[in-house]
Amino acid sequence: MQEDLSSNEMRVLYHSFRRPLLNNRELAAEIGMNQSTLASIRQRLYNGGYYRTVRIPVMQNMGCELLVVIHTDFNAAIPLEQRIKTTKKMIEVFDEIFYSIGETNKGFSLSFAGNITATCKINDVRTETFARMNLLEGTLPTEAVFPFTISRMDRFMDFAPMLADAFGIDVAPEASRQFVPGDPADLAKTEKLVYLGLVENPEMTDTELGNTLPVSRHTVAAIRKRLESAGLVKTVLVPDLRKLGFKVICFYHIRYSTKKPLDLGKAVPPEVMNSNTFFIASRKYETIMLSAYRDYDEAKMDSVRKVQYLKENGLIEVMPVIQEYSIANLAMIKDLQFGQITRKILGI
Repeated sequence: MQEDLSSNEMRVLYHSFRRPLLNNRELAAEIGMNQSTLASIRQRLYNGGYYRTVRIPVMQNMGCELLVVIHTDFNAAIPLEQRIKTTKKMIEVFDEIFYSIGETNKGFSLSFAGNITATCKINDVRTETFARMNLLEGTLPTEAVFPFTISRMDRFMDFAPMLADAFGIDVAPEASRQFVPGDPADLAKTEKLVYLGLVENPEMTDTELGNTLPVSRHTVAAIRKRLESAGLVKTVLVPDLRKLGFKVICFYHIRYSTKKPLDLGKAVPPEVMNSNTFFIASRKYETIMLSAYRDYDEAKMDSVRKVQYLKENGLIEVMPVIQEYSIANLAMIKDLQFGQITRKILGI
């Protein structure tokens, strides 16, 4: 639990999330801490399961065109275990899906897709499967599509603002717009192998990865640095929210008024995207957002504040979809699994 962490542990954990590419020496110098002390704290937190490393493929310049979000209301009479058993065989096997969460009467998933055809294929299978099993609660799954060229993503599994708030660390918010399309990337075969290796084995060192691939560790290190510099792969730390005292994840789907669409030249207002938010994707007329809270009261109060702000400023004409998930009881069906879609987009 968060209460079990010392002030130094909170400090090291937050700054590790904020600057995940820094090694112990670099991070110790940045925050003014003895290197051996920092290294010991970092190792203790990792061994305690407080965080893990994930490498996110940022493939908007390699033929991956879309982020797709699906959310569904389910027939609560069908047991969650039965639903998951079927969906794992019929739906979650699709390479495109990388994050999927379910509870008794609801669920959502996040996917990358090369094109709209792949997205439609998955959604057709999903709808047919749910209908055949009598899983749907009166409505079809809802789909939100975010083409990278006309969308904005300011946080993509970025938990640093949440930890700063939870730990009482006063920091200025940082802009981190992601998945901004640029020039097409043309990777050589060796670069593709290293790229896939980095994504599939995010906690391996360059030396360890070099021992598993037909390339040297020096080649791995050089290619990794080039990929990171080009913004084609992003390293993030992902916390165990339960260990840190968080109890609720809220899923938000906001549809904006046709009279007041979102200005994609600016970040979503802080009254909507606050420190609790760890994922957000927006188009001109809609936003999908994930936020985590320490209890249901905090989640409810924040949801009310968001809706009040949106209504008072004429930004919405219909109520947002807000789904609450108990972290203790949700089923994590796919937890940031990027290997399959990376392999598919790279053609490996």
